[in-house]
Amino acid sequence: MLPSISYRAQPLSPAFGSPTARANFCEEDFVIVSFIAEFINTCTNAAYIFYAARALRRLPKDASFAAKSLYYGLGLVGVCSSLFHGLLSYHAQMADDTSMIVATSIVLQRAMTYQKTPTFINWFSGLLLLAVITETTYHVMMDEQTVHELSFVSLIIAVAAKTRSLIKLRVQQPKDKKMLQKAVIFGAGKPCAIPVASSSDTSSGNSTLFSAPNSRQSSAWWVCLGAFYLNSTDGGIFSQLLEHTPS
Repeated sequence: MLPSISYRAQPLSPAFGSPTARANFCEEDFVIVSFIAEFINTCTNAAYIFYAARALRRLPKDASFAAKSLYYGLGLVGVCSSLFHGLLSYHAQMADDTSMIVATSIVLQRAMTYQKTPTFINWFSGLLLLAVITETTYHVMMDEQTVHELSFVSLIIAVAAKTRSLIKLRVQQPKDKKMLQKAVIFGAGKPCAIPVASSSDTSSGNSTLFSAPNSRQSSAWWVCLGAFYLNSTDGGIFSQLLEHTPS
């Protein structure tokens, strides 16, 4: 049994107004401080910002913008997700949702255009940009989650499938190939598991903080694991597998 801290009996009054977001994840709101709604989720999402900055510092000074864009996207997710979980406002939710689509689309674009002709790169990038704009516009105007979640999961599956094929193409050592393929499966499973874990957690009560990974902070635990994955494998896989990708 892990140590736990009991929640306060009544939540604090929100410093920036009542939540307006449609989505409310798996943590009690305003029980730590009045200016952060989901304290644990907000803090752990900052891990994405840290790992993005760390990865950018490790890149060569002459690295292309295309190579840096992977980590700009990761940092964007960290900033927007922290704002969403901290404020639980509608606009912060839309920013968070959009950043997830944008960041994953950047990775997909890099993976799918590896060693392709400039014509294919322009064609694929244009279609992907159009799809992102269409999905984001529909999501914001209709204020619904189903299409957004399906779009995000589809992007994750596409990235995982293409990454596995790149591993088969570029990695020669069987041991390294097996390890990287397992990392891809873990990385794809993390974002797909969050909606399931969140929906199940919000239906059950919990009165403690830091009690266990299956508590109402489950998405925060997944964020920590996901940030580790992205730092250790996203950088490792994409920076090395795609370092010669045409910009």
